Amino acid sequence: MPKLPEPTPGTRVLVLQRPLHFSFWPVHKGSRRYGLQSNLFAVDPWTLIRDKIRTECPPPARAEATACVEQASDFFRSSQSSLITAARPLQLYYCFMNLVKALVLNLVVIIWWSDGTGT
Repeated sequence: MPKLPEPTPGTRVLVLQRPLHFSFWPVHKGSRRYGLQSNLFAVDPWTLIRDKIRTECPPPARAEATACVEQASDFFRSSQSSLITAARPLQLYYCFMNLVKALVLNLVVIIWWSDGTGT
């Protein structure tokens, strides 16, 4: 996966005195005009999951958590494109199992890392 370019300098947009986080769809249609969303929306949730692992997962578990997310993404895409409908539930099971493994790796290592036993 190619590296993303460095962000350009600028000022953060505020909505209701709160920073507006990244969104593929930052506006919504009101009754008379368009307004800025204060929630995060994304077309591809896998991008957000990978980013959270990359930025928030402690170094000892980052590689394994990234591998679990990649496998989960592959299983999900496979289930969506499979012509064998009987296999889809199994593929989705493995997808969510790998997502939970990434979450547990992140949480357990964060607890261990913040406990002062990490190096």
